[in-house]
Amino acid sequence: MGKEKQNLPSFKKILWLTVPAFSYVSENAESSLIDVRYVYKQCFDINLKIKTIIFILFSYIKIDWLFWGSWKNEIDMYDAIIVRDGMPTYIVNSIHKRWPDKKIIVYFGNIIRDSSQKQYLEFAKGITKYIFTFDYGDSQHYLIEYARMPFTYEVTRSKNQNESVYFFGRDKGRKTQINEIKNVLEQQGISVDFTIVENESQFQTYQEIFDRTSQSKAILEITEIRQNSFSLRVLEALFLQKKIITNNLEIKNTNFYMPNNIFIIGFDDVNLIKEWYNMPYQKIPDEIMYQYSLDCFGGKILKTLH
Repeated sequence: MGKEKQNLPSFKKILWLTVPAFSYVSENAESSLIDVRYVYKQCFDINLKIKTIIFILFSYIKIDWLFWGSWKNEIDMYDAIIVRDGMPTYIVNSIHKRWPDKKIIVYFGNIIRDSSQKQYLEFAKGITKYIFTFDYGDSQHYLIEYARMPFTYEVTRSKNQNESVYFFGRDKGRKTQINEIKNVLEQQGISVDFTIVENESQFQTYQEIFDRTSQSKAILEITEIRQNSFSLRVLEALFLQKKIITNNLEIKNTNFYMPNNIFIIGFDDVNLIKEWYNMPYQKIPDEIMYQYSLDCFGGKILKTLH
């Protein structure tokens, strides 16, 4: 971790701002290069939609900063501010207007596939030149920077372990394939815990999803059309030492690929999946795991900034 600082003599730190309900990054995530903070003070125990309306109104009359967390008093400690795609634009605009000289980094952790995400990309281009994506294909197509997605959550392993394969996510054109895999697994006597989100009543916070992941034996990752890079699901499995079932053939070329841990649909023999499921998990070396850490990600970002 110290190597990143030695290569960056003018380095301060990076501030990663997030909101708890949709956060894929924890305030407790450990990094010497990046501090994670929630945008707002955690003192609003009200409905999320009402809270959003209130903050938009406060942003419009330019007093929303009064409700920002203590990070606003420590802003001079940081070289730059990271926000994920999907961070409300009124928040990003307010921060940019208050500190116009601060470098804003927008990181896309989703495929830029529909009109709303393309609009967000245009919004990002209007406030910063530092735009990154987790997907190598998108980086080439949209001419933005590629940065491997880091694992950004505190690792806590549940004591309540089960033998199921876990999936939670929206359809995104994957429903048929997910159900086909569900049928194969059940026919092989493997328990599944799949939820394809179709309405708001099924919504769960990331903490709830992460807890269920921690309890399972394996996770299912089904990539979207045109997705080249692996998703956050894979990183969760790596850091929680869970098995992975995926349709991403490119995962075979990663440095963490181990046949005992990863079953590739379309490459491995589906008739042997139960045998694979019962194989012991192979621990991945620490030096490989570091490459997917928040510190390693921070080093990549800082080198781009400087």
